Amino acid sequence: MALIELLDLEARVAAAEPLIPSWDLQHPNSVEVTSSAEIRAALLIGSPRENDPLLLRLAELASVDGGASLDAAAVLAMQVLPGVAARLRGLSRLRSRRVLEEHAAAVLWIACRTFPFRTRHWVASTISWQVYRATFHELGDRGDGRTWASTVVAGDPAWWADKTVPDDEHTAPADDLADLLAWALSTGVLSSADDQFLAVLLRTVALWPAARVSSHGLLSGPVCRAVAVQCGVGVSTVKRRVAQIVASLREASPAYLTAMAS
Repeated sequence: MALIELLDLEARVAAAEPLIPSWDLQHPNSVEVTSSAEIRAALLIGSPRENDPLLLRLAELASVDGGASLDAAAVLAMQVLPGVAARLRGLSRLRSRRVLEEHAAAVLWIACRTFPFRTRHWVASTISWQVYRATFHELGDRGDGRTWASTVVAGDPAWWADKTVPDDEHTAPADDLADLLAWALSTGVLSSADDQFLAVLLRTVALWPAARVSSHGLLSGPVCRAVAVQCGVGVSTVKRRVAQIVASLREASPAYLTAMAS
């Protein structure tokens, strides 16, 4: 299955095997759940209701707001993959199979790392529908504006790395940006909704530090898709929203410089 290859799931699950016994996984139809094979066997004989607590535990371990475990994310992705693949079969007409699989793989990984385990259940169906909807919306809506054609795409597998790239020792540009955003919010150049959107964006960039800003683009593909999933919109909407915010800040920059000089 191409999604397994794109996410390198077989190697990742194999690397996770020694850790699985420490994850405290339980299933009502299995005495022990201490390997990926036992996880799969338990899920095959269990009902969706019986399977959900086990998958929810994996989602908690995988989530960036939980255990932040890449190993658990790989195991979770492998378990929900059959349902995801089944839902994607009807989308091949939208674009080439390769484009569809690459987009779906990225969304699947993001969904496994951001599942809201504290407030949601039915992990398998939620993730499969999330991947289907995001893929259908993006590939059906296309969202390939010329402005974004030169965006640098984060490398594989750096965009799912645990560790962030060390910050540059010169932090003055970051401080200037923080001052600009605070001023824009206080003067109404940006709305509170813009502020919340930027908070999601910046948090996501921190999680996928391999994203780079090019001279012609703004966001990497993985970051755009991650923000889209969290906000419940399409990737093209994320790009338009960022473009609008940047345009507003650019238009207001003379007033900001005047205010800072006074």
